[in-house]
Amino acid sequence: MAYLTVDGKRRVYFEDHGAGDCALVLIHGWGMDGRVWDGVLMPLIADDRRVIVMDHRGCGRSDHDFPDLSIAAIAGDVARLVGEAGVSRAVLNGWSLGGAVATQAAHDLGPCCAGLILTAGASPIYTQCGRDGFVAPQIGQWVADHHPRARGVRYPDSGHAPFIEERDAYLEALRGFLDQFQPAPSQPDPSRNSQAGGAP
Repeated sequence: MAYLTVDGKRRVYFEDHGAGDCALVLIHGWGMDGRVWDGVLMPLIADDRRVIVMDHRGCGRSDHDFPDLSIAAIAGDVARLVGEAGVSRAVLNGWSLGGAVATQAAHDLGPCCAGLILTAGASPIYTQCGRDGFVAPQIGQWVADHHPRARGVRYPDSGHAPFIEERDAYLEALRGFLDQFQPAPSQPDPSRNSQAGGAP
C-alpha cells in the first residue's frame, strides 16, 4: 500500500501499476473509492499500461479527517501525485465528481496533462450516457459538438457508470484514446526511437 502525504501529515492512498513516463490516472466519483475502477484497471494492467488509481481524501483507504474536501484540494492531490510519481505525460480520467476534479487537475498540471477523459463527468466531454440520471447527456453532446478538440462517445443504454454497465465497449474506446499517448507494447510508439541506444 502506498500513501501520498499532504496537508502536513494526512495521507492519500494510491496504487501505481506499471512503468513509463506516461500514465493514466483514474479519479473516482463522490463517496466512492478507487476500487470502483477494478473492472477496467485489471485489463489495462494486462495491456502493460501504466495506471495510477487513488482514493480521494476522505474516501476509502485515505485518511478521513481532512478539513478541506473541495474539488480544488482533491485536484491538488492529483497534481502532486503525478509529480511525485515522475510522470511527464498524464492522461486524467475522471468519473462523475471526478470529472470536475480531473478538469481542475488538468489546469493545475498544465502541459504535463496530455489528455482528459470525462466519464459521465461533472464537466462532460468524452462520454455521454443516454440514461444518466446525474449528468444531462445533452451537456456532453453540446461540448463534443462545439469544442474543436473534443470527441464524444455515446452509450445510449448506459446509466451513470458506463465503465461498469458497458465495460467492453468502454474499454475499447478508452484503449483507442490512450493509444494516442500510451501505446500498448504490441504497438510501436511513433514518438520513440526503436534503435537501442539511439537518440530521439
